[in-house]
Amino acid sequence: MVAPRTDISDVTPSGLPRFIEGRFTSTRGFLGFRHPYNFQLMDKRGNRIAYLDISRLLLTENVQNFEDRIVIIYGTARRLQDARRKGVVIDVESLHLK
Repeated sequence: MVAPRTDISDVTPSGLPRFIEGRFTSTRGFLGFRHPYNFQLMDKRGNRIAYLDISRLLLTENVQNFEDRIVIIYGTARRLQDARRKGVVIDVESLHLK
């Protein structure tokens, strides 16, 4: 089995899904600042790897059970289509605890 990646700096236009490992966290803050997505994937240093689009994810568990835990995500990475922000969004197809 191939080891999960922790960086997605090479987002390709081919749109092939891949495995990515990181800490699953919420983007909601107490100051009311709005992020484009409610969840994000963080690396070991606390830097954002990508926002997570979980709208098509089918889970039998509550998504809050995964918060602040190391997960392996399988999905397709794409550039954020927002003129004010730069970044990457992963369209999550599966989500598993490590």
